[in-house]
Amino acid sequence: MRPFPALMIIPAVMIVLPAQETKPPAGKMTDADIEAFAKQALTLQDTVEQREALNKIQGYRFKSSRIKEREFVLYAEGILEDRLGNTPRAAITLRKLEVAFPQSPYLNQVQTILATSSIEHKRYPDAEKRLWKALDSDIPVESKRRTQELLLWVLAEQKRWTVGIPIVKTLQPLGSAKPSERGLVAILEVLCLNGDKDQAASTRKDLQTLYPNSRYTSRADLAWARLLGTTGDPAGSADVFRRIITTNGDSPEADEARLALISLLSEGKLRPKEAEGYPTPEKLLAELRKNDRKGDKTRKTLLLELRLHVNKAQWKKALDSADKLKEAGISPEEMAEAGNLRNTALQSWARQQLDSKNIEPLLPYLDEPGISALTAEQRTTLVGVLVQKGLADAAHTVIQIAPAKEKPGLLKVAAETTSADSDPETVLKMLPAKGETPVQSLRRAQALIALKRWSDAKTALGRAQPGPDRVAALVTYLQRPVEMNENSTGRLKEAEGWLAKLAEKGPDREALSILVADLRAKGGDWKGALALYPADPQKASRGWVALMRATCQVKLNLRNDAKITLKIAVNEPDFKMERATLGKQLGM
Repeated sequence: MRPFPALMIIPAVMIVLPAQETKPPAGKMTDADIEAFAKQALTLQDTVEQREALNKIQGYRFKSSRIKEREFVLYAEGILEDRLGNTPRAAITLRKLEVAFPQSPYLNQVQTILATSSIEHKRYPDAEKRLWKALDSDIPVESKRRTQELLLWVLAEQKRWTVGIPIVKTLQPLGSAKPSERGLVAILEVLCLNGDKDQAASTRKDLQTLYPNSRYTSRADLAWARLLGTTGDPAGSADVFRRIITTNGDSPEADEARLALISLLSEGKLRPKEAEGYPTPEKLLAELRKNDRKGDKTRKTLLLELRLHVNKAQWKKALDSADKLKEAGISPEEMAEAGNLRNTALQSWARQQLDSKNIEPLLPYLDEPGISALTAEQRTTLVGVLVQKGLADAAHTVIQIAPAKEKPGLLKVAAETTSADSDPETVLKMLPAKGETPVQSLRRAQALIALKRWSDAKTALGRAQPGPDRVAALVTYLQRPVEMNENSTGRLKEAEGWLAKLAEKGPDREALSILVADLRAKGGDWKGALALYPADPQKASRGWVALMRATCQVKLNLRNDAKITLKIAVNEPDFKMERATLGKQLGM
């Protein structure tokens, strides 16, 4: 039995074709003949005629799978199969179209059919990708609502209801069509999660009316009961939970209901008189253990404890319960659930610890699964905190485990947070091997200078982000020890070369200007030095620059100018004694 109604997906160019009797041409058909026949077949409304046309199409054999006419014939064949109720077969046919003609313009029109096959095989990521693609394309209006409902179901099956909220808010009107059973359930779950009580009640009523024997009744009731519990009606919530347990006690939803009811009772959310008619938490736990099969009691109990701890926001206990479950031989389905609960617990606990920068309790849980469970934002914060606490190696481990798309950003955070002076080797390890940004080049230069790797530092400085930090690094680089074969004017020429091509302007370049001026003064070029010493330097340099400007002015026999320079800087604390000595020589 098909789980979904056939999807009437016909591209706009087909809709305008006139309906007429569809007969194959006399004699042997050509590829062009079968393509024309397929186009006319899509206009048929009578199912008998559709089946006859489909049989004719399926009986035709192309000489090659890549013949152009086969593209539309495959499309028409899949559409007809779907209309006639054989969606699984339609999906197989349309998959052939997708493989043989990956650029076919008809593929957008059939993504919903292909998605239904993926849904039946629980390949939800593939189904989701196809459904998004369908919604983003120009599919007929009558198909859009069905596609939206399928997408909501896929999201619900992956427990990603929040992604479905904007879809529910923009649902295509149904007109005279009937919403699907799964679509109603998924819409209800999204509405309940979003707290839309009135709309959720209306949707639940539609489900009960249109599908009175729905196999998803307990699932829908579970979502409704949870909504009641979060909107100030714990008694109503408990009543629905009890009904789920009574009517479908062996179902997964009944276990969830028992868990939720245990929470309501143990947390005192029901008044004493209201609670009298319900089983005790101990009895509900006993029922859960009784429902165990084939010696699964231990893991069922542990899974319940894990759920309870998560529900009560007991994150540390939840993590410990999840770790015990790993040794209990749980099934793949239970492992998936335990993994999701553990991820929830770890994300929530990590948020608390990272907000307070108290990461030491987290460290034992930051194995590969734990790091992968964190959100991208949490991994970024974690790397920064680890580096700040001197755990650069641990930060590097986080980066290696993180998804590839996050690594450049994490490396950037780590490199920019790690001290280039105190831990230059780690900074270099954090930087990308190639394609680094100017900011990263600056960090590389700073680390290389700290390691006294002067040649490599020079290359990095040329690519580094302009600004005062680069100038400071450049000054340090130019103050490196004189090399054995370096002549007296070599360092000056090198410094002047950097200054001439420096992109920095104004105060940002001042430190290098002063260094070049010092080197000129050291070589006796007093006029050249005076030209570079700033007349109004920044505060940190005023004492030294005043001393050197006055010295240059004296050497150039500009004694009055030298006196003025010294008077202006008389209150500067740096090099005050040296300036006073020079002033005495000038008779001040």
